[in-house]
Amino acid sequence: MTDSIQRRLFMILGSFTALICIAYTLIALLLAYVTEDMVLESILAQQAKVIIRSSSHETLPRPDMDFMQLYTSVDAMPAAVRQEVRELHVTGGRKLEIFGKDGKHYHVLRLQLGSAQEVYLLAEVSPFLVVSHLSARVAGLMLTVALLMLVAALLLAYFLVRRIALPLQQLAEEVSSTPAKEIPSFKASQRRDEIGFLAKKLEDSLHARHTALLRETNFTRDLSHELRTPITILNNLLLAGQGRVLAEEDALVARQSVDDLMHTLDILLALARAENMLPIKLDLIACIEQSLLFVHYSTPAKRHEVTLDLPAQWLVLGNQHLIGLLLNNLFNNAMTHGDGQAAIHVFFEHPKLILSNAIRSDRHSHTAGFGHGRNLMERITSALGWEIRFEQSVDSFQVEIIPQPAIPGR
Repeated sequence: MTDSIQRRLFMILGSFTALICIAYTLIALLLAYVTEDMVLESILAQQAKVIIRSSSHETLPRPDMDFMQLYTSVDAMPAAVRQEVRELHVTGGRKLEIFGKDGKHYHVLRLQLGSAQEVYLLAEVSPFLVVSHLSARVAGLMLTVALLMLVAALLLAYFLVRRIALPLQQLAEEVSSTPAKEIPSFKASQRRDEIGFLAKKLEDSLHARHTALLRETNFTRDLSHELRTPITILNNLLLAGQGRVLAEEDALVARQSVDDLMHTLDILLALARAENMLPIKLDLIACIEQSLLFVHYSTPAKRHEVTLDLPAQWLVLGNQHLIGLLLNNLFNNAMTHGDGQAAIHVFFEHPKLILSNAIRSDRHSHTAGFGHGRNLMERITSALGWEIRFEQSVDSFQVEIIPQPAIPGR
């Protein structure tokens, strides 16, 4: 990464911290100067009140403090302040602050004594400028303290930025180091904040992508594997039957191959769709009844006695379309490859659904009864989160299915 979020955060937070430190230092100095100036002005104002109260037409009172002088004319005042005082008289102002060229600091207050007499109270306050003298003497110390505080603030900002950016950096590292074929699991997804929410959503998104790629890979593999046999059979029949009408047995094999193609395509397309992986609560007994009716009416030539020994209701978690394909495939195989003289027995043995039938002896060498399409049935039950087991003997075949039970109240 050419631009790190930690570096950017540190630049922003560090700049803001430095700005705050400098601003508060300047504000502190400004407040010190303003406070000092207000104290001096308060002293002059108090002295002015005393002078006004004790004034008479014959004599002028003398200020109580040595650094203050009372003047009746501008010309009698020090040369450093005459020009500014004349401008004050012209503008009609009452007070003035003057920084003399000789390094002295003057405060001037114009007073009105009686009806016509004006006087000027002049105070040379440079000895009382504590902040200026203190700043000059301890400027190095103040600068050192300010720099130390700035460095401390920047260090604090650095550690805060590391603490803030570390979970994001760890998440980025985990994302970049996770192989494309692996299901990701991020440590940050355990956090209970925005970063944890982001990690969880990213984990779910990558998991969904991985699942979609897996379904696509399985679909491509199954197309080449499951459809090869019925297509080969049809191709051989067509090649062998060129120029003549197919025999009844060959036509039966061709129709069976086409049915196998249709069933296989239905199953593969169902497994490839993401919406078929979302489980809901269903009644398995109703699914069995619907599947039996579908197989009965879709293949009227096949007639078998089916014995059901099931409870009134059996709630499971699954997808209705996938469950229907599984049961249709099982019943269709049983009717096609089973012994026509024996019943298909479907019964409940907690927590299993068991389907059993006899195998026709004349087809035993060519088929495995319910075992036809076993790989696809295992794929369907795996997608449903169920379990399936096959048991075969010389003259019988049995399938045990353990569905995922529905939790009551959900």
